[in-house]
Amino acid sequence: GGAAVAVTDREGVEAAIKGVRDDNSEQDWVLIGYDTAKAKSLVLVSSGSDGIEGLKNSLEAQSVNYGLVRVQEVIDKSTTVKFVFVPWQPEEAPVMMKATVSTHKGDVRQLS
Repeated sequence: GGAAVAVTDREGVEAAIKGVRDDNSEQDWVLIGYDTAKAKSLVLVSSGSDGIEGLKNSLEAQSVNYGLVRVQEVIDKSTTVKFVFVPWQPEEAPVMMKATVSTHKGDVRQLS
């Protein structure tokens, strides 16, 4: 793999992820992206409490993003909580950015 990717405001990013993982928190999604097209550093793009729709509406059309969303299912009166990791790599993202980030997914998953 390539060099580990830096994280701008690591505390803020980790706090947002922690909020998604906390069942008592209203926040149920977080979106992480890159500071520039050079993709040298991850940043917190957005977070919210409006589920997958909120995450979907925050995806950046010309940039690679990574989302984490908490999903609750009720099956036979039992609530199951699942966390879904969403890698987003749109066609419109710059080719060099896509090449650079191909080695970052593992680093991003370690954050979550």
